Amino acid sequence: LIVQLIQTPKDVRDFIWANVIFNLWTLKSVVVISLRGGDADRANVSAAQGGGANYLAMVFCMGLPILYFGFLHGRKLEKRLAMIIAPLTLFAIVGTGSRGGFLTLLCVVAFLAVRSRRIFAGFGTVLAMGLLLFLVTPEEKWERYMTIFRGDEERGHAAQSRLDLWKAGLKMFRQSPVTGVGHDNFSLLSARYVGYFAGDTPVAYDPALDGQKGFTGFVCHNTFIQSLAEGGLIGSIPFFLLFIMYFVNCYRARRVPLLPDSKREIWILSQVLEGTMWAFIVSSIFGSHFKIDFLWWYFGASTALYLTARRLQVIEAQITEEAQPPPAEARTWGLSNVPVRS
Repeated sequence: LIVQLIQTPKDVRDFIWANVIFNLWTLKSVVVISLRGGDADRANVSAAQGGGANYLAMVFCMGLPILYFGFLHGRKLEKRLAMIIAPLTLFAIVGTGSRGGFLTLLCVVAFLAVRSRRIFAGFGTVLAMGLLLFLVTPEEKWERYMTIFRGDEERGHAAQSRLDLWKAGLKMFRQSPVTGVGHDNFSLLSARYVGYFAGDTPVAYDPALDGQKGFTGFVCHNTFIQSLAEGGLIGSIPFFLLFIMYFVNCYRARRVPLLPDSKREIWILSQVLEGTMWAFIVSSIFGSHFKIDFLWWYFGASTALYLTARRLQVIEAQITEEAQPPPAEARTWGLSNVPVRS
């Protein structure tokens, strides 16, 4: 569907901006909750197919590339939108208190700094974002983020349980490497593998309680390990190849020979799509996200970008050919074959 809807570079740009604009209400809610200080650790709201701090931080980080490149290279309206939305987005990411979101933010900012063609403007924008991030991050949030680098005793149950779940997922994969344990079965099996049920206060696993109300398992909190555990090699290899295909499409789109203005626009759009997917990939190391629709929209958008570049190539070749004067032989052929009267 996305491949059919996107036919021009403007369509690609509108698609990416739509994913930012449609999240503005959620962004507003997180900003308001953070300003009120209702939860010292997390600003949590339900949104679309997800909710929770980690999901929200991922969605906001995925919007940063279009805001960044829109500010540097976009039209006047895009620049104004970026100047308004980008600071609110940074504040909202901090407001979620998501440690995975914080790491994703650092990776996205590094990507944007490296990929910017306008070096001074690019690094200046990144430095401004970093300064703003430092100013809006309260001490409690910094304390939470620093637990990423601490030992088991200081990391907290939520962070430590993720490591236990990753080990459980890899164990499931080793036990059934070809077909996995089956779609959606990780949450049914995870409690017996990690030895406790889901909850803020861990309850030791008891087979007699398994499946009863209040005694459930976990998601893996890692898209790629859960894919291996549930789908095995049969399910996970095609899924992983989609990510490779995504970046190959962006690279191939940049390689299509186009006129300077078109090539610049395709370059910008490919960088935005790559940055957006890197945000998803890093966030997915800390969350289970393969059921979220917009992932598949972006897979389609990368293919649409390449097809759009090829379509532009054909159109520009036709225009260039029509604009060129005919060869000298073609221009003189009619006269040279007319008999001259004496």
